Amino acid sequence: MFKDGERRLRASVLTLLLLGAAPVEGISLPMQTARAGKMAVLSARSLSTDYSKLCQAHFLPMATFQSGLLRGGADAFGQTLHGSAGVGHVLAMAALGGFVSGCGNAMWLRKLEGVYGGGTTSDVVLRKTATDYLCWAPLANSVYLYGLPLLTGKGAVAAMASLEGGFTSVMALEMAIFMPYNLLAFEHVPVSMRPLTSALLSAIFTIGVGMLA
Repeated sequence: MFKDGERRLRASVLTLLLLGAAPVEGISLPMQTARAGKMAVLSARSLSTDYSKLCQAHFLPMATFQSGLLRGGADAFGQTLHGSAGVGHVLAMAALGGFVSGCGNAMWLRKLEGVYGGGTTSDVVLRKTATDYLCWAPLANSVYLYGLPLLTGKGAVAAMASLEGGFTSVMALEMAIFMPYNLLAFEHVPVSMRPLTSALLSAIFTIGVGMLA
């Protein structure tokens, strides 16, 4: 099933890439443009549908892969802005991103839905948001602050210093970025898509954590 989904995704992407091919003989340019636009829309819809199915059928693997990829890419970008992009740091961030923000966060979201249900009333959304900030965020951020120096060979002393020195700043950043997002996500974003939307938003957060850890 997973392979079938991958084949459909590749076919959709290939269709999009081939839309700029040479004009078709006997068809006017406006007609070709309209036809290409229609095909692009259909391919995009097919791509979105297949991706949604993959996220639902393979929730944890997809969450792990996309979060690791996005976190690693964001860290590389952030490190480049400061003049260098250490491969070890990027790989460590990608590994933690896949394990913590991908797999761990996806499992946490399922647990949160199991405790509070799928309701979207204001009180339920507020409880989910508060619980996420008070329970999951401190654990996840601590793993990043301690794990990054440890995985990049700086040692346990440096890792503890990173945790003690950066925890308050990271939690403040968490409050500024993720609490407003969660207030919207817990009401409007399906559970299967939250790991992706969260990972995209985490690109900004990752740059901040990378600077502190």
